[in-house]
Amino acid sequence: TAGQWNDLTHTTQFSTTQTGMHSVLGYVRETNLGNSPLTVNAGTGAVAFGGAVGGSKALASLNVSAASTVVNGNALVTSGTQTYNNSLTVNASGDLNVSASSLSITNPNQGQLLKAAGSVLPKQGMNVSTNGGHVVYWADSDGNGTGAIEVKNATIATNGGGIWMGGGIGSTVWTPRSGATSITVGNGMARSVGGLGPALNLDNATLTAGAGNIYLAGQSGATSTNHGIGVRLFGLSTVLSGADITLEGIGSASSGSYANHWGVSMESSSKITASGQLRITGTGGGGNSGGGSNRGVYLSNASLASSGAMTINGTGGGKSGDSGGNDGIHMTGATQIQSGAAALTL
Repeated sequence: TAGQWNDLTHTTQFSTTQTGMHSVLGYVRETNLGNSPLTVNAGTGAVAFGGAVGGSKALASLNVSAASTVVNGNALVTSGTQTYNNSLTVNASGDLNVSASSLSITNPNQGQLLKAAGSVLPKQGMNVSTNGGHVVYWADSDGNGTGAIEVKNATIATNGGGIWMGGGIGSTVWTPRSGATSITVGNGMARSVGGLGPALNLDNATLTAGAGNIYLAGQSGATSTNHGIGVRLFGLSTVLSGADITLEGIGSASSGSYANHWGVSMESSSKITASGQLRITGTGGGGNSGGGSNRGVYLSNASLASSGAMTINGTGGGKSGDSGGNDGIHMTGATQIQSGAAALTL
């Protein structure tokens, strides 16, 4: 009846005149509801979301208790915290947007997998933690050469779990820490294209694995910018610490006169500390560019230390007639390298 609140029915018609009890001259629509929290308790059952979570409108927070949680969608977004008691897997058919103030997995040895056909793009400033579980960022899972990874102003702390970042349409196995069961990861590298320079970019990001291993792999396909870098560590707050640490990068072939297509770079006081072995393999790009300085491994004001053996293998890129400077390994500034009592190979 006219004047009553919330009396709209499935037969409601919007009219210019009041002709019956279901005729409505106007209506109220709420469009500014605050973000809502969501708690899911499935006990020993599994939870699966069949689409993006918070993609259109962020949740305030998400708390899931279940045997496992799977999200099949391109977004997992909250304005506040996300907490899972057991493993989290996110599968995206395009670029993957994961956003929260913090994302935590609380039970021991439970891991996180973010897998995308496109890029894996966690929110700037998002802090990720596990209780001995691994963290895997797997980009370009469709193998079309488009799928970068960027971690910026953020931390990942696994308390002994491994950290793996790369790509690939196929899969292989990787050991996240000594004595642990191998896990399935990609068989390739993260990939960037066009004007996006680094394929795997850690910008003031701290990765702490404790007794866990760290593996990072990227190949730049940038064609319209300088610094088409495979794996880039940049900034004073960029710190990698773990057991065995491996970095593999390939610089972009590029175009025109663009330059500085490094395989692996550590810049601006970034730091690596490995309690086991440290291996860095970089191949410079620039094969289609007249620009130079296509170094395999570029170290500028960087700090590298390992208790086990350290191997840095760099292959310069470039092409005949470019502007030169295509070193295999280039060290500048106050770069420090220390391999303890173990072998150091450059």
